[in-house]
Amino acid sequence: MNWQEFYAEIQEYYHIEDENTVTKIPFENIIDVNTDKLVYKDNDGQISQIDLTDCVKNFSSALGEELINRSGHTIKAVGGRCFLKPSPFYEFFTEGHHTRFCMTLTQTPFKNFLRKIGWNVDSNAFSEFYSLQKKLNSFGYSAIDLT
Repeated sequence: MNWQEFYAEIQEYYHIEDENTVTKIPFENIIDVNTDKLVYKDNDGQISQIDLTDCVKNFSSALGEELINRSGHTIKAVGGRCFLKPSPFYEFFTEGHHTRFCMTLTQTPFKNFLRKIGWNVDSNAFSEFYSLQKKLNSFGYSAIDLT
């Protein structure tokens, strides 16, 4: 099985939407995350919100069951996350079409050279990406790792 087939199965299992239907927002448009919602600037420049509790319900509904951890506690999954080049993303299971917050990692010959010699030129982007997961976790939510 190659990566594309594996990724397609993951998308189908978790009901991650097709690229053409998902609402895509730049990652840097995220303004705040709190106990109830994620606040962001939409593509029209308006302040919008995502109700995280609704995302948990939508995720469980799409999966057909609640996710349970080894301790028997329900995992409050709001969607999925993937840190793969060139476009890491978080996808939230919002009503209707999902909302995906995308990062774009620049690919330049110099950055590619640095990657080849072992330098992690994407460490700042990864820190920012992981910071959102830590914020979600601090409020009891999670995003399923699709990496």
